[in-house]
Amino acid sequence: MRMSTRIKPPTPRLAEAGSCTAHFTALSFNYAVNPILKDISLQVQPGEFVSLVGPNDSGKSTLLKCICRILKPNKGRVLLGGRDMAKMSYRQIAQTLSYMPQDTSNSFSVNAFDVVLMGRKPYIGWKISETGKKIVFNTFERIRIENLAFRPYNELSGGEKQKVLLARALAQGPALLLLDEPTNNLDLKHQLETLKLVADLTKEKKLSVIMVNNDLNLALRFSTRLSMLNSGHIKIYRPPLSYRKVK
Repeated sequence: MRMSTRIKPPTPRLAEAGSCTAHFTALSFNYAVNPILKDISLQVQPGEFVSLVGPNDSGKSTLLKCICRILKPNKGRVLLGGRDMAKMSYRQIAQTLSYMPQDTSNSFSVNAFDVVLMGRKPYIGWKISETGKKIVFNTFERIRIENLAFRPYNELSGGEKQKVLLARALAQGPALLLLDEPTNNLDLKHQLETLKLVADLTKEKKLSVIMVNNDLNLALRFSTRLSMLNSGHIKIYRPPLSYRKVK
């Protein structure tokens, strides 16, 4: 009697960037004369998935933009693996952290594959390597969006665009991953799948992850630590053990 054996296909390998501790010290930021962030300090270790929660307009997205230098803090320091980010080149920063914005309305007159390929820009010159292409294909496969690869980006739905932008951030091979509401255009099933993937990659690759999430239940379910931002200040909480055990 013959027994058939189902062989599980290997998990696609994604880009590697090593791991690093991200340390933010006394970050402050004003829009004109309005203080948004006030002396915020936070440390994220490799393998930590930190959810940033708080009221609307409390500065959560602003904090991510200050960390990745889209905005320049009025004061404070960002250290990546012990290196002062102010002394790092933009290429060095892009090889260490990646940022997924909340807004998916940017227009790219290319297909989804080329959008994700942009994540490899910190590692290439004029020509993309076969290794870079393989990383992009593997990222599409890991997120299970192979069917989107050669569709025009501008014709995708909001949820599909979010998955493509997440793929671009992962293809960059970050040690620090910054996610600004990465599931706000997804239905519940795809929210759970996407956040489980991020949580799995955080453990598997020892990523340092900071995610803005307005859904407290999802934040409690998937993150290892909760940071609440309110009135320009941040407080640190750990999710209850009963939530951390939920699969």
